[in-house]
Amino acid sequence: MISIRVCTAHEASVVATAEPPTRQFAIQAYAQQLAGHSFFLVAWLDADPIGSCQVSREPRPWLRNLNVSATHRGAGVGSTLVTEAEGLVRDRGELSIGVALDNPSARRLYARLGYLPTGEVTTTTYTYVDDDDQEHTATEIAERLTRTWPVTPS
Repeated sequence: MISIRVCTAHEASVVATAEPPTRQFAIQAYAQQLAGHSFFLVAWLDADPIGSCQVSREPRPWLRNLNVSATHRGAGVGSTLVTEAEGLVRDRGELSIGVALDNPSARRLYARLGYLPTGEVTTTTYTYVDDDDQEHTATEIAERLTRTWPVTPS
């Protein structure tokens, strides 16, 4: 059974052990959560982490770094992570997601979930560590998609 929850300190160390040694994504994402900048959501299949994402706590929330392990893609894990992320920021009335222009699969997923293109395109250059623990620099051109919903006064 798949469960998705906000990451704890112990879980961050479990996720980190599944990463290449120099990636450090889980530890950094958990540190950002502790600092109050974001939520770090992790999808679990029993005791195994199979996906994750970050949800910023900015006035205009963003879902970032959505990742599902290759063996679990297409099984609804990404959709469930997005739905859980929306629940964390429902009181804000919107959530934005960046999607690379060369990633039609992600664009289809977000469209199915109700995300609409904004026409806002950004170019970002970043460094990442691959599964073989090799560092790479990449440039991504992405469009911001947004989903909105009514905010119910509490």
